[in-house]
Amino acid sequence: MLRRPTVYVFQWLSQFVTDMKDSTDASLLGVARFLGLLYGPIDRRLRIDQAWRKAMSYRLPSYVGWRHAFGGITYLLFIVLVVTGVLLAFYYRPSAQEAYPSVQHIVSDISFGWLVRDVHVWAANLIVLATLAHMARVFFSAAYKPPRETNWLIGLLLLFVVLAFGATGYLLPWDQWAYWTVTEVLGAVNVIPVIGTALGDALMGDVIASGATLSRYFALHVIVLPWIAFALLVYHFVLVRRRGIAPPVGVEVEKEGSFPFFPNHLLRSFIVSVLVLALLFSLAALYPRPIGAPADPFAVPDELVSTPRSVHLAGAELGTDPALRPNPQATDAPAAHRHGARAALLHRLLRRVACRTPAPRRASVRTPPDGGFGGA
Repeated sequence: MLRRPTVYVFQWLSQFVTDMKDSTDASLLGVARFLGLLYGPIDRRLRIDQAWRKAMSYRLPSYVGWRHAFGGITYLLFIVLVVTGVLLAFYYRPSAQEAYPSVQHIVSDISFGWLVRDVHVWAANLIVLATLAHMARVFFSAAYKPPRETNWLIGLLLLFVVLAFGATGYLLPWDQWAYWTVTEVLGAVNVIPVIGTALGDALMGDVIASGATLSRYFALHVIVLPWIAFALLVYHFVLVRRRGIAPPVGVEVEKEGSFPFFPNHLLRSFIVSVLVLALLFSLAALYPRPIGAPADPFAVPDELVSTPRSVHLAGAELGTDPALRPNPQATDAPAAHRHGARAALLHRLLRRVACRTPAPRRASVRTPPDGGFGGA
């Protein structure tokens, strides 16, 4: 009795899948191609399943090997950053009053919030290394030469975008380490000739690093830079598919053999992805990025902690005023160095406030024509 309805259900599902294959445009495979699951061109004249099989059977040159995996690693880490960043944005509040408590809420109260945050932090560090390794491979294999010089320039722009992501995201925890690191970086930006002052003021948004600075960094980090990165990535992938993978120096493409994208290269990409994700989650679990004290513009921390090391302000000559430098004859040398570093930072902060604050206008006293202040 139960077999007849079951047969009807399976027949309906089979017919439904067949109709979907006939009616679905093969252009939808462009999403899989953008994610790296396909490499070859998509034949839009075929059904979607036939176009999928044709793209999977695309053949790659035999000189494509493990060294070409750095680009895929960089793209994988970028996808991880997007996913974890969206999850963090659900709970993060970009204001000077709520940023620090929201980060504490993420790591303490949200299930696996600490893991998502630390995966995001470590992926932001590893993507810089992967990008540099990928560009080094392209440089030493001379893949930047014509006709691929445009793609090399796009890669350089993507490197700057990756660094900008890290710079803007560093302030978002709004703790002491993030606050004073960004304050020092913006101080260095201000001394750049010609554009330094204008650029520093545009990023700061206030006399000192404040809620205005945090809002600007957040807008750049989650709105402006992602769209720039998306546009550059699309253009980068289009050029790679159009020009093909550059052969090594001295290798003639016509004499080289080839191998199919599936399963050879796809399996290699899967192995690399698993290893990268395993390393990423291991680093996030074993070496989490600590959270410092809440940001305080008038209290310099003893050290600036980042992943994976700490920078002690005790040994930093941050001031230029001789009166603010540590006294080497002091009995407690570390304390003297720490006091000098703190005094130098506070001196620089107060000097910036004094330079940006307009002087009060003096009230003028009008003297009557007879030279007196009263009547006759």
